Amino acid sequence: MNNSHLAAAAIATNQEGEILMVQEGKGQAKGTWTFPGGSFEDREQLRETAEREFLEETGYSIETGPVIGVYLEESVRTGNTVAVFLYEAQITERRHSGLNDGEILDAQFFSPHQIQDLNLGKENRRKMLEDYLEGRGFSQNRITDTR
Repeated sequence: MNNSHLAAAAIATNQEGEILMVQEGKGQAKGTWTFPGGSFEDREQLRETAEREFLEETGYSIETGPVIGVYLEESVRTGNTVAVFLYEAQITERRHSGLNDGEILDAQFFSPHQIQDLNLGKENRRKMLEDYLEGRGFSQNRITDTR
């Protein structure tokens, strides 16, 4: 049976306009680069998921802005469908050095041009980057939580 779940990620830049990326440390995705993010947990808002995962993986606190887009993909680990809500975000402060449990190998800032040359785990990461750079997105008001 194929189940689906929600995830959230964020694109945030430093003062030079470089984007913070993380390098995966586990499973089939090991060594690939992606935007910080992860799985939705019960009773969270999706923006809270993006903020929590970003902090856990990078050590940086963020304030999420508009949703850039929603991207359907297949989980590398489970084969299930994942709906990834991608947020534009602002870094607010450095709180710690990021994950040290092997889930994330590295976190680095890259220019958009450099990201094109990275080993991205999923091809849709290029689409996400393109949507961000072109200013695409939709209003947070279109996401309604009726729980």
